[in-house]
Amino acid sequence: MIAIFLMRYTMLRSIIAIIVAVVAGMFVARFFEIVVGAAFAPAGGAQGAVTAGHQLLLVVGWTIAAFAAAALSLLIGKRWAPLGWLGAATICLLAVISIASAAVSWLLWPGAIAGAGFGGWSAVKLLRGDYTHPARRDLSAR
Repeated sequence: MIAIFLMRYTMLRSIIAIIVAVVAGMFVARFFEIVVGAAFAPAGGAQGAVTAGHQLLLVVGWTIAAFAAAALSLLIGKRWAPLGWLGAATICLLAVISIASAAVSWLLWPGAIAGAGFGGWSAVKLLRGDYTHPARRDLSAR
């Protein structure tokens, strides 16, 4: 019943796609940040400088999270490409907030933005996202 309802109403489907994708992407990003942080934690629990390897793995984690958010929103939202970009942009915002709240190098900013952009772009390309709204595609198929 819910699936039939979501198939018919594309706006509600898009909203649900973004919410689910962003929550899943945030989970992936935070999980990756916690695992990488624990792997590179200095001995004795003291707060130290963040190493280059730690920063590189953070960028990789944000790229994977942006890909996951974009791919999930594309799959739920009938492969409408703007949903994928919105999911990736939200993960980029999460990365910027994480960078602003930690003592890391300024070189991590462009890496996070480029990584999130690449994750979104690759999900849109891999899943063949379409820029035509799903309602218009359904009308032209008739």
